[in-house]
Amino acid sequence: MNKLARMIDHAVLRPDSTLRDVEQGCRIALEYQVASLCVSPSWVGFCSGFLADSLIGTGTVAGFPHGASKVEIKMAEVGAALEDGADEIDAVVNIGRVLDEEWDFISREIRELTSLVHSSGAAVKFIFENCYLQPAHIVRLCRICSDEGADFVKTSTGFGSAGATEEDVKLMAESVTGATGVKAAGGIRDLDRFLLMKRNGASRIGTSSTVEILEAGRHAGVRE
Repeated sequence: MNKLARMIDHAVLRPDSTLRDVEQGCRIALEYQVASLCVSPSWVGFCSGFLADSLIGTGTVAGFPHGASKVEIKMAEVGAALEDGADEIDAVVNIGRVLDEEWDFISREIRELTSLVHSSGAAVKFIFENCYLQPAHIVRLCRICSDEGADFVKTSTGFGSAGATEEDVKLMAESVTGATGVKAAGGIRDLDRFLLMKRNGASRIGTSSTVEILEAGRHAGVRE
């Protein structure tokens, strides 16, 4: 079960999440020993303190959920999160610019954000929001992210018109190179879907259904 837990970024990202919800997320992360807890930027300082004596990373988002902020604004968001103790950043690419195939713009954004995050020893994941993209866009984004040294490419915010699909995860896993991994997120609420994403190449899973998934795995005797 520990192997499954260490794949999970436990998400507390609902817009109505309160301090009580965030604290409960911290306790779930500690109890199940997940990879990280992903929260909205204003909660990073609280969570990094709560989790300070553990192996669990504190993650947050930038340009979330639409990706349309100026690069400079995303950089400022990321800088503030790193100062507050973030270990992982999930940044949304500029979806409209991807659809316009402004690849120089996209490459610069990914390069600058990756450089900033890595300068603090943190990890960066780029969210594509695949439900709005064509396969050719996904492949090109994966190659850019790999070339720029991103740690992960990620399927979805969970707030788009659809979440992770096995086809997209497989395509992303086939398209990244080097050390870049694939994070599946959006609509992963049960053990079967979790394992489906894992089998198709996801090495990290974003979900708010951590307890349900891991308890189901425990009861089923899953050892993957």
